Amino acid sequence: MKSDFTVSCVSVDEIEDEKGIAVWLADADPVEVDYLTFQRALEPDEQSVRLGLNRVYAERNDQGFSGYGGIESVSLFRDHLEVHFNGKGSKFMGGLSTMKVSFELDAAAFQKLREGLAVCFDGLGKYHDGADF
Repeated sequence: MKSDFTVSCVSVDEIEDEKGIAVWLADADPVEVDYLTFQRALEPDEQSVRLGLNRVYAERNDQGFSGYGGIESVSLFRDHLEVHFNGKGSKFMGGLSTMKVSFELDAAAFQKLREGLAVCFDGLGKYHDGADF
């Protein structure tokens, strides 16, 4: 799995049944899709908290490279996103400790990504917005 890749599509969706949010960054190529997604329940129940499912879930290209927690930091810039994983995250990401996702997004798509990440990581102290307009 590559640590650096480029995407052309961004999607931010509400997860109705979990009262949560999902942020997707994906390549448009339907044959070899590179993607990274973050998901978080915004109103986790007691069982989710007890099981650690109240943390941000990250997935890279396959559920085999996914897990809850494990994110050290996420930094957004106008042309890329940098993700740093702690030891737990590195383990579920196949040994990767950092990831860079490059993109060329129009202003509306970039703003959608910016807002989605802010909601997904709200209150965790892990999201840093370094984008300048």
